[in-house]
Amino acid sequence: HGGKDEGTRGTYFDTKEKELTLAVSKIIQKKLNKTGNYKVILTRNSDEFVHLSERASIADKHKADLFISI
Repeated sequence: HGGKDEGTRGTYFDTKEKELTLAVSKIIQKKLNKTGNYKVILTRNSDEFVHLSERASIADKHKADLFISI
């Protein structure tokens, strides 16, 4: 999700899925990078739409060992 694709909305707080997934991703990135054992690269760092094929290309470009979709 991101940009034009906001995902679903929370019914109680009207939260957008795209906002939650980015926030959670940034928290995970910070914690894992801090260990020194991982280098986490996000496919988006702001509210922008990135096609799945482009996300896969980013992972390939960085020779990712793991690709996690949140």
